Amino acid sequence: MALPEISAWRVEVLRFTFFYSEPQSGRGRDWWKALTGIDPETTVNKQQTGEYVESGPYLQGQLDLKVAFNRLDWTLTYPLASMPDYVPPMDLQTSLDTMYDAFKKITLDPNVIRVAFGAVLLMPVENAHKGNIIFNEYMPFVKVDLDNVEDLFLQVNFPYVARSYDGMKINNVAKWSVMSGQFMQMAIGGFPQISTNFLVRGEVDLSSAGERQTPLDGESVIPLLDEFVAKTYSIFQEGFKS
Repeated sequence: MALPEISAWRVEVLRFTFFYSEPQSGRGRDWWKALTGIDPETTVNKQQTGEYVESGPYLQGQLDLKVAFNRLDWTLTYPLASMPDYVPPMDLQTSLDTMYDAFKKITLDPNVIRVAFGAVLLMPVENAHKGNIIFNEYMPFVKVDLDNVEDLFLQVNFPYVARSYDGMKINNVAKWSVMSGQFMQMAIGGFPQISTNFLVRGEVDLSSAGERQTPLDGESVIPLLDEFVAKTYSIFQEGFKS
């Protein structure tokens, strides 16, 4: 069986993450506005815990910028992506490429010691059997009993050496599952109808090694992220390779 087209996947979450050698502050930096071109809808500043959050609509989803101590996260979410009748506002390539191109125009602070990229994608399927077939195609090193396995979940890390940074270990974490969920709909006459929704959930989390404590070369951050984005496309187009 050939792998599904990448357009068959719905975006649930896209995330860019940075760890710094010292605490960061997002207050007064206007990073969110620099990326989107508009002011954030909400701003939360928790001085006691060192957290700062800016949020608002972006690419027909929800974009959050969260700064917590030495960690900075950009997270684009589509909260309704798992709903049965959800119609994706845009495909993976459009949302990811648009967000990433805008993001690369922002000047962030130096002293980045670690970078990461994560993506959570969903694919609706007719039933658990079909979901297990797709799971097997993306994870060929795992053989699933197609008819007798339900609520399947697998997490595995395939670390590799970065192509864009000599000798750097990259964590290549996969969290894949076949899920089912029940949804209640009100029918004519006021009687609720319960329907079951089946999804294949593919989560990729790529990050530079966590044990590093010295800043990266400033010119290597974007090439590492370029590598992570390309790797993500490769996984969803060709499957995981151990």
